Amino acid sequence: MLKFLGQVARSSPETHGAKPPKIIAERKIQSTLLPLMIRGVQLNAFFGSPTEAGGIAVIGDSVVISDRQSNFYLSRDAGKSIERLALPRVPDNLEKFIEWGFYGRSSLFRLHDIEFIATNGRLFLLAAHEYFDSNLGATRLTLSRIEVDRASFARLGEWERIFESTPLKPQKTYYANGAGGRITVKNDHAVILTIGDYNQDGVFLPTDGTAPAQDTSQDFGTIVEIDVLSGTKTRLSYGHRNPQGALVTASGQLLATEHGPRGGDELNVIVAGKNYGWPKVTLGSDYPAYAWPSATEPGRHQDYESPLFAWVPSIATSNLIEISGFNSRWNGDILVSSLKAQSLFRLRQEVGRVLYSEPIWIGQRIRDLAQLRNGTIVLWTDDTQLLFIDVDETVLASNAFGGIQATTRELGDCLKCHHMGLTTPDHPAPTLSNLMGRAVAADANYDRYSTALKQAGGQWTRSKLTQFLSSPGDFIPGTSMVIEPIADLAKIRRIIDEIEKTN
Repeated sequence: MLKFLGQVARSSPETHGAKPPKIIAERKIQSTLLPLMIRGVQLNAFFGSPTEAGGIAVIGDSVVISDRQSNFYLSRDAGKSIERLALPRVPDNLEKFIEWGFYGRSSLFRLHDIEFIATNGRLFLLAAHEYFDSNLGATRLTLSRIEVDRASFARLGEWERIFESTPLKPQKTYYANGAGGRITVKNDHAVILTIGDYNQDGVFLPTDGTAPAQDTSQDFGTIVEIDVLSGTKTRLSYGHRNPQGALVTASGQLLATEHGPRGGDELNVIVAGKNYGWPKVTLGSDYPAYAWPSATEPGRHQDYESPLFAWVPSIATSNLIEISGFNSRWNGDILVSSLKAQSLFRLRQEVGRVLYSEPIWIGQRIRDLAQLRNGTIVLWTDDTQLLFIDVDETVLASNAFGGIQATTRELGDCLKCHHMGLTTPDHPAPTLSNLMGRAVAADANYDRYSTALKQAGGQWTRSKLTQFLSSPGDFIPGTSMVIEPIADLAKIRRIIDEIEKTN
């Protein structure tokens, strides 16, 4: 889906201030109202950045990025220039966390989000991250700040932890991917922080009595307001599972996106003091069942604050923005990003309800999104792509729909292993970008092809792809690629149609 122009180069992860060569990914998609152009770069092609999590923060036309290990980068000119920033790691006490050894899956001990706030003439970079409290032998969701220069983003001080959540008791299974950890600015001295329940719901993980999200004496499953100068916390709402998106709209409305279990991802209007029901109620169900154990009536949201909108099946919501300065056809709409669905969802609100939700297929797990000063929409994906979306003004002026459906998701199963864009050592399979007409087993950045595939010869054509997808083992005996043969030829045609769009 992404076409890369230029030469590939890799810089050392330790390099500071190095500007990589211009490598731009480019493709077109069309939504219902607007044709779109997507361009971007892939950070781990240059810096070896770890995949998953992290976030972006925007000032003007500059984008500061953090990966999950709190390595910081700066993008200017829509990705034409990327450099590593000489900012220190957040104060997460990672070394002691690893040494302690009570938790599993240390890759989930991560930075969740970053944001800028300007207050009293000073610019702070904020980070929501995991922190290991050595005194308690427990982790906490933490908000830290560091003052930076407005022009260069060089540090003007050191990181300070200004808020630490209720400690998470040690456990063998560590669900820090259920931590929430989203930051959004409320005003010039206060931010909103979302705090998940870390799967402490009595189903995925046992609880001692009341589920933490329903226990108002602690912070799990809450949305809070924090003064960035004093660190003072005010609880706004509770009864949340994993709120990974937060937005204060131009009208002052606070919206939050929240993961449900199997089904029932939510968009909530947050009202101070309200209980949003988790884990007592959900519109979804337990993964291996048709009901949620603690729900009186499966699939209902009775006796608690109901969502403004919900996605069934789940899309794995991440962040959301209110579109401004992009195009009058979209301005004022809410744009929600997703992980599992690998799509954007454009929501139109009117008279207190959502009129519709338009899915726009992107093809990457989208972790965060924002807008530049000029209106360009920026996406940060779990495979470290920084994508920039603009209106394709030439196509719009022609008013001729090109037939590229943004909602097509035929490649969903393929993208569980394969990917779009540049291949890096983290990828388990070669790219599907520019596959048509490419020699078989010829992704120059992938070196794990089977001997059978290397010896197959020729180029990928519609006919060869059809035969391969119909029966991989018969078409290339000895191939190590294990997929279920696809008997539906119409589905194969749709998959190949999508692959051809990436050329």
